[in-house]
Order: sequence, then C-alpha cells, then structure tokens
Amino acid sequence: MMKRKRYRYLYRLTLIIFLMLALPVILITWFFWNRSFEEMRKGNEAYYEKMTESFMNGFNRELTELKDHASRLSVGSRKTDSAFFRGEESFQENAYWYYEAVEELKENANFDISDWGIYYYGIDSVITRSGNRSLKQYVENTLLQDGGDAEQAMHFFSEGNYRQMKMVFATTNTADSHEGKMLAGYCTTLGSGGDKALIFYVIDPQNYKDLWNVGYDEEGVYFYVLNSLTDQVFLAFGDAAGAEELRLEETERTTHGIRQKVLYQSSNSLLPLSFAVYVTEDSLQNNITEFYQNMRLLSVFLVLFLLALCVAALYMEYRPVHRLLAGMENYEEYEGGEFETIQNALHDRSVKIQEQEMLVLDLLVSHLLYGVPVSAGKLERLVAGAPATGYCVYLLEGHVLLSSEASQFAKEAEKQFSARLFVTDLQEEDQNVIIAFLKEANAGELEVWMEGRFRERFVSDYSFYPGKVVESPDEIRSSYLYCCEKKKERETKLTLELEDQKAQQSRKEQQKKKRDEILAYLEAHYRDTDLSQTQVADAFQISSYTLSRMFKSQVGIGFTEYVNAKRLDYAKELLLTTSYSIREISILSGFGNDNYFSRIFKASTGVSPTRFREG
Repeated sequence: MMKRKRYRYLYRLTLIIFLMLALPVILITWFFWNRSFEEMRKGNEAYYEKMTESFMNGFNRELTELKDHASRLSVGSRKTDSAFFRGEESFQENAYWYYEAVEELKENANFDISDWGIYYYGIDSVITRSGNRSLKQYVENTLLQDGGDAEQAMHFFSEGNYRQMKMVFATTNTADSHEGKMLAGYCTTLGSGGDKALIFYVIDPQNYKDLWNVGYDEEGVYFYVLNSLTDQVFLAFGDAAGAEELRLEETERTTHGIRQKVLYQSSNSLLPLSFAVYVTEDSLQNNITEFYQNMRLLSVFLVLFLLALCVAALYMEYRPVHRLLAGMENYEEYEGGEFETIQNALHDRSVKIQEQEMLVLDLLVSHLLYGVPVSAGKLERLVAGAPATGYCVYLLEGHVLLSSEASQFAKEAEKQFSARLFVTDLQEEDQNVIIAFLKEANAGELEVWMEGRFRERFVSDYSFYPGKVVESPDEIRSSYLYCCEKKKERETKLTLELEDQKAQQSRKEQQKKKRDEILAYLEAHYRDTDLSQTQVADAFQISSYTLSRMFKSQVGIGFTEYVNAKRLDYAKELLLTTSYSIREISILSGFGNDNYFSRIFKASTGVSPTRFREG
C-alpha cells in the first residue's frame, strides 16, 4: 500500500503521457489504416465488378454478331443464287454444289473465330470452310484434334437440341480441364425446302482476346463463360492450365485475417450464360492486402517505438524525483504521493532545524547569563557544517531585531562571510545579542558590515558593541562580558542598578501583560493556517526564542504544543458535531496539511481522526 502511494506521481505522469500522446497516435493510426484499406478494398471490388460487367457486355456483343450472321445466312439461303437454295437435295445430288457451298462459306467469314459451319440434321453432313465431312469425322478429326469430351461435342449437334431460332451452347472441355473451346450454335432452316440445320461457331479464347486483354494483363485474374443452369465452364480466359485448381463456388477468401471477395459474376437474361471473374492469390488484390498487412505491422512497430520513447521520457522526467526520494531518510513513514512526501519531509526538517537552533540558543544563553559550561561536542552536533575557527559576541542596544529580520540577517552573513549567527534578545531586554560562529578570520569585515546594516535599518539612536574574538566555545561568555564592559563604561554603576531594579519590576509586569496579550491573540487566531511562532513573535516584537521560553516558564508547555492542543480540541468538536471531511476539518482547525493533522491527532489521542469520529 505504501509503495503504491509512493509512486502516485509516476502513475499520474504515465497516464497523462499515454492519454495525451500514445493513445491518440494509436487511435489515429488504427483509424487511418482501417479506413484507408476499407476504401481501397471497396474500390478494388468495384473495379472487378466493372470488369465483369464489361466482359459480359463485350461477349454478348460478339454472340449477337454471330446470331445476326446466322440469321443473314438463313435468309440468304432462300435466294435462288445461294448455294444453299436447294438445301440437302443439292448435296445429295452433286458434289459440285458442295464446292459452291464451301466457297460461299468462305465469302461470309468476316469475323474472327476458330471455325464455323453448317450441320444438316437430315443428311448427317457438316460443311465448313475446309470441306464436307460426316459429323463423327468432323468431331474426332477436326473439333477434338487437341483433345476434349467427344460425347459432349456429339450431344451439341444432337437433333434433340433443335429448336428453331434458338441459340445452343456447349464446350469441348473435359471434366478436369478448362482448356477447351466453346461451341455456339444457331438452330434455323436453310434453303427453299426449309431443311433443319445448325449454324455453329467454334470459339477459342484467343479469338476474343480483346475482350479480356485488360484483365488478363493483370496476373492472377481468370475469366469464365459458364452455363448458368449447371455452372459448367464453357470457356476459360486466362491461365486455363491452372483453372482446374480453382473453386468457382468460393465467393470470398480470408488472407492475413482480411476478408477478400474473389468471385464476381453476371448473368445474361436472354441466354443461359453467366460470366465470372475469379481473382487468385497471385492477383494485384492479394498484393495490396499483403502491402496493407506489412504497413499495419510497421505501424505496430512505430507505436511500440513511440511507447518506448514515452517510457524513456518518463524515466528522464521521474529520475530527479526518484533520486530526491532515495536521498531522504525514512521517507516510507510519510503518507501521500511523492511531492506530498517531499513537502512533509521539508516541513519536518524545518521544524527540526528550528528546534536545534532553539537548543543552541538555550545553551548559549545559559552560558552567557549564568556561566554554564558549553559542551563542544554537543555544540558541534547541533550546529551543522564544519567546526568554527572562532567566536565573537556583538551587542545591539536600543532596538530589537524582529525574528524575520534576524533570520534574513543571519542568511546574508552566512552567504557573504561563512559566519553562522545566532540572534536573541536575552529575556526581552531592549537589546539583541548576536553570537557569531566564524569560519574565516574576517571578524573585522563582519563587524563593519553589521554596522552598515544597522545604520540602514534604524533611524533613531542605537548602540553597537563588538566583543573580542575567542577560539573556544567556553570563552564565548568572555566576549559577551567584554561587550557589557564597554556598555558599562558609558553608564554609572548607580544608574545601572536603579535601572536594573526598575527594569526587573517592569519586566515582570510586562511579561505578564504580554503573556496575557499573546494568549488572547492565540485564542483569536489559533485556527489560522498561516499562524506560526515567528509570525506571533513578530506581531509582539519579540524573538521566537523569547516567545518559546515564555511559554515554557509561564504556561508550562511549548508554543507549538499549546497551539496544537487548542487546534486538536476544536478538531475533536468538529469531528463529533459536523459532517466535514478530514481535509476540511484540518483546514478549519488551523493545521492546513491533512497528513500532518492526522499524524498529530493520532500521536495525541492514539487513534486516527476517522476512528475517533466512528467512536
């Protein structure tokens, strides 16, 4: 629990950086890639759908031209100058008529297909531009010379398929190969006798290359013409050698976890044909998907890199705080986050320093007034830093430095002369005793500096008596007495005694009066959060040391203990009679810092404020 509280600032900093930097980048990256790929996928599907529609329309136009050609041939056969005028009768009587028929077929060959001709059902004769053969001969020797399904081809020419003005279709494909040709036939009648005939056309994929050239140039895209009733492949454009491996019923495929549409189909409403475009894994679509997948992985690495930068930034930002905490003693005892811990530690350190200064002053004052020996070892423990090389006492009479002025005065002296000053007013007399712990042989410079500061500070008359520099703490009193001797030289002994008697009587009265005033002041202001010993001392123009001694001698407890006791009594009343929070009660009772309030309350009562309220 303590460790979690200790790293509260780190947790907040991590959350802020993640929410303000990493999270928006992750969301934007995710949205950009998914949105852009979705748009790209839709555009890609629209492209293939348009390609399928274009392929169907182009093939339908070609079939329409073939149908129109067959119609024209049928109509022309009824003219007397046509080789087909007498129909089957001509071919049964004289082969010369067959020669004219072949020549007429050649003259009508104004389109690009592998082969075309006429099959007469009545005489079992197939007439093409290359000659006249029986149906079996034509199928086996010409139509299927590159392989194919003979039964399927023979069924195409079957009279059972005949229906006048009807288009019929078949293929030479086998069950395991789509490399065959497509057969398109037009059932009609020829000649003056109206003989039943089938005008047929043999379509090779290469004949209609212009129809699928755009799509075929794209690797991995196959085009198919199918029987819309049975899904039999009539014609395959593209890499027909691998077509048998395709599954035309597979409309979608998942690649790298991404759905892809792979089969695009359109149907002819007038003919039993459908048209399909199949997109394989070697297509541009699949390459785009792989590119997207790679970019997505790259974006993940970029996000991870960004997170690593965030971690590095957190480390650099938090390192000074961590080092500061690590250098503090007993920081585990403090509650709250890192900055609250530092604040409480600094507060406790300030209190400790003030207590040490009070102890030093108490030791020095006892030595100056009563000659109590000064323990050098104890003095060194209380005064931090290197040991002093000399000691000197200065006496300021006529004015008293306020606690805040004395503190600032001591800081400036330490900064400029490396001298540690302790300032007190010695039992509220109208004078200040300044005890200097010297680090360098600069007592003269320090004396000149102090006189200059006093001239700037005080307008009315004052007296300043510098003592002599001594080397031992036990000789500090002699430096003070030297100051007093200088002072006595200006006054007569009688005057001093009378003044001492009056001053003593007056001092007692003033002490009692001032004590009552201070207690009344504290009664009115103990709930102020900014109330401090220094502030009260300044308000009554005495030093913090004198205020502390007055409380111990006349009230029986220290200043801080007295104020805390008043605040705790008021806090207990609020805990039992109001619903204010612990933080609000700490502020209303004058503590200000709820952690400090809780520690003081528990030290006084043995329980926390919350437990005290619960009873």
